[in-house]
Amino acid sequence: MRIIRKLYYRIFKAIANIEVPVDAGHFGILDRQVLDAIRNLPEKYRFYRGLRAWVGFKTSFIKYERQKRVRGKSSYNFFSYIHHAERSFFGFSYLPLDIMVYTGFFIVFISFIAGLVYFLSRMISVQSINESVIIMFIVILFGGVQLLALSIIGKYIQVIVEETKARPVYIVDEILKNGKTIK
Repeated sequence: MRIIRKLYYRIFKAIANIEVPVDAGHFGILDRQVLDAIRNLPEKYRFYRGLRAWVGFKTSFIKYERQKRVRGKSSYNFFSYIHHAERSFFGFSYLPLDIMVYTGFFIVFISFIAGLVYFLSRMISVQSINESVIIMFIVILFGGVQLLALSIIGKYIQVIVEETKARPVYIVDEILKNGKTIK
C-alpha cells in the first residue's frame, strides 16, 4: 500500500489543476485562518487534501516516519483509497475530460482521413470498394463523433459544477489599514 500511495500522490500532482504537495497525508496541523477558509467553502463533496492546497496559504512540512499501529486495525481498505483517489481526480483535475475531448477529435479526424484515402485509392486504382471496410469507417467515425459530443457536454457540466461549488475567487490573508494589519 505504501508504493500505491506514493504512486497516487505523484499522479495526482501531475494531473491536478492546483499545486498539490507530494506525500502530504490527510493529517495536518492547520492555522485557524486556514481552517476557517476551508470551513467557509460551501461545497459538500470535500477532499480535504486538495482543499488544503487550494486555499493557498503558506505551508510547511514536517517529515516523520510512520510508526506501526499499536492498537486496532485501520478502517481504510483498498476501496477506501480508490474512493479518495476518485474524489481527488474529479474534484481537482480536468485532465480525464480533456483527454476524452482530444481522443474524440483524434478519432473523428483519423477515421475521416483514412476513409477519404481509402476511397481515393480505390478510385485511382479502379478497384471495387469493400462494403465491410466502409461500414467499419462509418462505425469508427460515428463512435468518435459520439465521444466528442459527450465530452463536449462533459465540459459544459464541468463549468456548471465549478459554478455550483461557489468557491471564492480569492481568499483574503490579511487586511491593511493605514499600514496596520486588521485581520
